Amino acid sequence: MKGLVTIDPEKLLSNALIPPVHIEKVLINKKTADTFHHAVIPPGEGEVEIQYTALSYLAPEKMQFKYQLEGYDKEWIDAGTRRFAHYAGLPPGEYKFLVTACNNDGIWNEAGDSFNFYLKPHYYQTIWFYALCGALALFTAHRFYLIRINRMKAEFAAVTAERNRIAREIHDTLAQGFAGISVQLEAGKQMLFDSPRLAEEHLDQANELARGCLEEVRRYVWNLRHRDQGKGDLAARLSELAKAIAGDTPFHFKTSGTPRQLSEPTERILLRIGQEAIVNAVKHSRAGWIEAELSFEPTDVRLRIKDDGCGFDPDQEKVKDNCHFGILGMRERASQLGGCLVVKTAPGHGTEIEVKVPLRT
Repeated sequence: MKGLVTIDPEKLLSNALIPPVHIEKVLINKKTADTFHHAVIPPGEGEVEIQYTALSYLAPEKMQFKYQLEGYDKEWIDAGTRRFAHYAGLPPGEYKFLVTACNNDGIWNEAGDSFNFYLKPHYYQTIWFYALCGALALFTAHRFYLIRINRMKAEFAAVTAERNRIAREIHDTLAQGFAGISVQLEAGKQMLFDSPRLAEEHLDQANELARGCLEEVRRYVWNLRHRDQGKGDLAARLSELAKAIAGDTPFHFKTSGTPRQLSEPTERILLRIGQEAIVNAVKHSRAGWIEAELSFEPTDVRLRIKDDGCGFDPDQEKVKDNCHFGILGMRERASQLGGCLVVKTAPGHGTEIEVKVPLRT
């Protein structure tokens, strides 16, 4: 506007000075880090801000920058004239920040500047935690497997226990009933010609036993657990049943202590044990007399069945092999109530069976 200007390109000078690059400040998780040493950063949000610059006395506003965060960036990032880099959400790990710059004539500082730092992981980000989780998962799966196996075993044991219970019920309701009927029929057969009246009484007893056996079978099939009020208490029911089974064998029954009302399982099991013991005395021991005693104690109830029969050797192999199924069944029944059963016997000296169970109402 005010005169003539001339430019001679031959005489233009280029800026050949390599600009020095310097990292001024580093903020990691909003906290200033030492830029002169390898920084070890505690676990945090992984937020990093790096401020850098380059020196040039000729057109400093035209300085260009590029940077790369090794371990995170796959290639160099052209930052232009921007003099900071910001990263958020960095995962734990080892990092190295590289920055370089060029002056207004495109002369790059290839060395640039760098900053190394290590971002510690949270405990749940460590390989040990992953290994522990894997081991815990395997352990949990193994425990579930064992629980499943144990449940299957328990179900199988329950089926076996139910089969044993059914066997005991059949033994109590049918085998014992038929044994009592057999005793009465044999006695009636022997007296059929000599004493028809006594033979008729034995036949009536056999008929009563058959009816009782049928009633027990029906109760078992329908699984009626309630108390049969028409039969009376345990002492009356046991005395009535024993007299029907004993037939002509002298039988004496007594009670001691203060009678208590028993729970249905206790009364039913004691009745079954007494029934089995009396049947054994009549059928196997060929007893001349039978004595039964029901004792009510402060915390226990005892049932004792004693006879003067032939007795047996409890150490015989057939006893060990559970051929005396009745004794085995009585022991199992007593254990169901948390009680115990004691058998005192010897060949030629009779048998005494005593069961003791906790007194429960």
